[in-house]
Amino acid sequence: MQNLEARFERWKNSPLSWNSKKPTTCWVRFSDSHEVSLGGDSDGTRFQKIADLMLGGLYYPPEVIRFYSPGLSANNPLHKGTRVLQQASLGLGVTVCSMVEIFLSERSENLCAVGYYTTKHHFACGWWKAKLRLIDGELKLQVESLAMPGSLLYWLGLPIARYLQIKARTEAIERFRGIY
Repeated sequence: MQNLEARFERWKNSPLSWNSKKPTTCWVRFSDSHEVSLGGDSDGTRFQKIADLMLGGLYYPPEVIRFYSPGLSANNPLHKGTRVLQQASLGLGVTVCSMVEIFLSERSENLCAVGYYTTKHHFACGWWKAKLRLIDGELKLQVESLAMPGSLLYWLGLPIARYLQIKARTEAIERFRGIY
């Protein structure tokens, strides 16, 4: 954790690499939009548990991607402007880190949403957001993202980067489906 804290401090003022008012374009871009059912939730209990994870910085299973931000917890959730250091596992004990900034953090009785923009200390350039809805006793999760190469390392590892992006999304969805 010490390494994450030190890296967070070094990168916390990194400028954004994505500007929603003046979007970057690139001939290589991964634009995704997926909506899935997470199953039934007649009393809203599952919704509350998943929303706690999403806004508590635990959207992904920790063995896939860990979020680090000082003081981040279920009692001190993500909010607009929060900087988050992401640590992604590449397997075999190898991890990579990147910095993002939260632009979306909402929670109501039947909606939870979180989203971030990339910074200059991210391998990609773009944004990501997830919206959890409780509609007529059923949980729906919509995950949208736009990712373009933002570094030489991303270009060199393009197939691996894309594989890891899809793997992380899939594992988060499966984890949420298993929460009761």
